[in-house]
Amino acid sequence: LNFSTAWSTNAVSMCQSIGLTAVDRIECSRRYLLKVHEEEQLGAAARSELMAAFYDRMTECVYEQPIKTFLVSAKPADVYEVDVVNRGKRALEKANRELGLAFDAWDLEYYTRLFEKMGRNPSSVECFDLAQSNR
Repeated sequence: LNFSTAWSTNAVSMCQSIGLTAVDRIECSRRYLLKVHEEEQLGAAARSELMAAFYDRMTECVYEQPIKTFLVSAKPADVYEVDVVNRGKRALEKANRELGLAFDAWDLEYYTRLFEKMGRNPSSVECFDLAQSNR
């Protein structure tokens, strides 16, 4: 859990509105215990199919082990400049591949011209934002 969910934000807001100011995070989860007979083995495909029936992969995730803390151990990815000013479209093409932005040829051409005209490089975060806004 690298970030608080919308559900948590609402729950914390309710707690604070009634004076529980020490609460800074609450999350909601469900646990399932699935028992398989010893003689039966659950293959990867069957396991994936079974799990898909129990959760929405867009808003939920599977934790193989119970969560013991909300402390975040993941380090956010570094923000860096995509050197469009010096390397042109090649720099944006490289970022497109590495970051999985799904820019098409038109996008690459347009954003290259845009940042060249502005005389500055986009950050990796700006590239993600453009990719999301582009959908």
